[in-house]
Amino acid sequence: MTIPYIYIPILAVCCYVFLLFAFLAAKKNRVIRTFMVMLVGFILWTGGSMLMRLQVFPGYRFWYEVSLLSMFSIATIFYCFIHSFYRSKGHVSAQSLDRPYRADSAGYAFRAFPGSSAACAHAGRVRCVFV
Repeated sequence: MTIPYIYIPILAVCCYVFLLFAFLAAKKNRVIRTFMVMLVGFILWTGGSMLMRLQVFPGYRFWYEVSLLSMFSIATIFYCFIHSFYRSKGHVSAQSLDRPYRADSAGYAFRAFPGSSAACAHAGRVRCVFV
């Protein structure tokens, strides 16, 4: 039985493991540690998917659950990484972490859709009107 394109997740897991070993050898700070946790999440997600396709012991249902759990945890891990990254660089205040979008980037994103226009105002807080 041949599994098509199985070399892609194998290569991805190898790259993630290589990156994790490289960061294990590096001097660690908060950003490096949260990035390593994010890499472990990617390894579990991709590795669980790969082992599910290969039907390795203890079975595809177990690897499905591993892959699904790690896939859903990536969003939280990514938020923690971005939070620690911006805290270490000193670019972001606590107020701007609570506000996910800026008016100018939201207006720019909606200009990509034909037939829509955006009007944004900065009057103490972000208010956008999309027509």
